[in-house]
Amino acid sequence: MLVDSLVLANIHPSVLPAISGLNVVEQRQAAGIVETWSVAACISAADRAVKAANVTLVRVHMAFGIGGKCYMVVAGDIADVDNAVTVASDSAGEKGLLVYRAVIPRPHDALWQQLMEG
Repeated sequence: MLVDSLVLANIHPSVLPAISGLNVVEQRQAAGIVETWSVAACISAADRAVKAANVTLVRVHMAFGIGGKCYMVVAGDIADVDNAVTVASDSAGEKGLLVYRAVIPRPHDALWQQLMEG
């Protein structure tokens, strides 16, 4: 059964590196996390988020062991992160594929390290 599909004609340059690894963030900033029910919804949401706000797309993590869920992490100034998370959530929500969203203004050092290192 096909859950979702996606064609992105003009993908943002930071999306593919975020899928295959991590985009480096030098200093601790606000963090935003969006979880979706499908990988396609997450990639589309990540693409829209980084096009809409001045944030770094840190990672797009495909969680194969939990039914195809996926989550993305963005970092930046709190206002930009909030905007990016809203755009990404709206994107995933349009298809009913949003699981959860969070904006963390000042992540604890241990959480920040986990988000940045995977």
